[in-house]
Amino acid sequence: MVLTNLPFGGKESRDAQTRFAYKTGATQVLFLQHVIDSLKPGGRCGIVMDNYDLSDLNITKKQPLTVEHFDDFFERFDPSTHELSDSERSWCVPIEDIQAKNYDLKALNPNRKGDEDSRTPEDLLAIIESQAEEIEGALSVLRRKGI
Repeated sequence: MVLTNLPFGGKESRDAQTRFAYKTGATQVLFLQHVIDSLKPGGRCGIVMDNYDLSDLNITKKQPLTVEHFDDFFERFDPSTHELSDSERSWCVPIEDIQAKNYDLKALNPNRKGDEDSRTPEDLLAIIESQAEEIEGALSVLRRKGI
């Protein structure tokens, strides 16, 4: 089992790329290849990826990532079987799916709820008309004041 946080954002020279099947200067991609090559058949890997959706978390220097952010993980992880149940933010992908996509690891969350806009064209027109009326009213007030 490999648990790791990839080194993001680095660039590697051509010399560093020679031992890898997929040649790239991106450090994280070379490191990922190293991890894959290090796994034994049937081995498992957990990786922190830079593209997973954390948009509702405000992680900054003054508000750092804390152990509490991992409470959901610890609730869903069974250490006796090394199984992790899927959640809104985490999921397992069979190696066959990764191979079929030519090892493209874009983090497209299959569990994410869609933010689809269900408003009808009529609803949108009503909103636009309402806002246009509000803007026209504000402009009238400004014009009366000579602005």
